[in-house]
Amino acid sequence: MTEMSKEELANVIASWYWVPHGSIVLENERYRLSLWKNSPERNIVDRFNADDAGRLIDEVEALVRKEGRRTLTWQCKPGSGPRDMGEWLQRRDYSLSDRLEYLCFDMGEGRTPRLPGLRTAADAEVGKVRTIEDAVQSLRVSEGAFNEAPFTGDEILGRAEELLRESGDEANMTIFGKVGGRTVCSGGATVEGNILKLWGAGTHPDYRKRGLYGSLVIARCTEGYRLGTRYAVVTARETTSTPILVRAGFQRLGLELHYRKNLPVR
Repeated sequence: MTEMSKEELANVIASWYWVPHGSIVLENERYRLSLWKNSPERNIVDRFNADDAGRLIDEVEALVRKEGRRTLTWQCKPGSGPRDMGEWLQRRDYSLSDRLEYLCFDMGEGRTPRLPGLRTAADAEVGKVRTIEDAVQSLRVSEGAFNEAPFTGDEILGRAEELLRESGDEANMTIFGKVGGRTVCSGGATVEGNILKLWGAGTHPDYRKRGLYGSLVIARCTEGYRLGTRYAVVTARETTSTPILVRAGFQRLGLELHYRKNLPVR
């Protein structure tokens, strides 16, 4: 396998991009703005590169208002320009809403993977999402884990069908865990070359601190290694997942800051 530098791995993480099917995406060489379908509060600039920060902020805010939306989040990633964009946003009344660490674990090139040193749940049954019911239950877990607004019946069925289609490709997987027959945790992963991207791991609040998060990480790393990956990478919240993963052997690669604002009505 090709060995990768920390900078190369950080660039891979910074390039991640996903929005629900049917979302509005406005993109040019200066920025990319995504307005999520069925989530009017999720209006996100995930990529920008411009010298005129003030003009850029005004332009994007106008586009969000034009679409009838009232919140905007900027994801300030390593390599974005200008470098002082966070200061510009704070002068425009944006608040720092999230701090995310870029992390990597090298599983090596042996016959078996070197795995993170995480506690796992002995009573958990872990497996891949393979049926529509698996997908629905995994999405319900995400609602509770991330305090998301509940899906309506039609919404969750449509998203479950999309999740099942994505999971039909071996390079995309959603892993879920059951305790006593109840789905209580889930997390996704995507294989790209020798990189395993970990995303969306969550555990129902009633089942936390039992090793289920570790079970999800280990299961995804094991499967990813089987599919030919070496590096497991993840974007983790600085105050929650990051300390757990760093103690388990993940290395820090970079920091991503999110700034959010409720746009005043004009």
